[in-house]
Amino acid sequence: MERQPFLKSFKNAFCGIQDLFLTERNFRIDIFFALLAGFFCVLTRTRGVELAVIVLCIALVLGLEGLNSALEATVDLAIQELHPLAKTAKDMAAGAVLIAALLSVAIGAIIFVPKLLLLVDGTLRVTDTLMPRLGIGLAALVVYLAWLVVHPLQKINTSKEDELR
Repeated sequence: MERQPFLKSFKNAFCGIQDLFLTERNFRIDIFFALLAGFFCVLTRTRGVELAVIVLCIALVLGLEGLNSALEATVDLAIQELHPLAKTAKDMAAGAVLIAALLSVAIGAIIFVPKLLLLVDGTLRVTDTLMPRLGIGLAALVVYLAWLVVHPLQKINTSKEDELR
């Protein structure tokens, strides 16, 4: 097999991300929570190691969501009929995403809850220069959430694993 040019591999990767976004509801929901985490980072002025941990959690969940979708597509391509092992493989991959998502929520709570309590207490203040950015960020989150609710997913997966449930 001939190696493809370096830039073409980036193009293929971006096409994969686009396919994930257009066809996988959970990926779009994960993007919403990533944006929400970004909003909280700005609101609470999260910096340094804490910010790096949040970014790492986001990357982990989104990456695992992509691997889960790739595995599901591969299993669907490989088998023509329902098989318990295919269901097991898909469920395990989905479980890996769920573990990463739940741990990310726990890490987010550890980082953000104390800072949000300081905001409520008045110890940490939102400055006048930060208010416009927070307003724009909150408006963007609301618009994205509304778009998630009304925008249909493209249908490319013809899996029948739900029949095994």
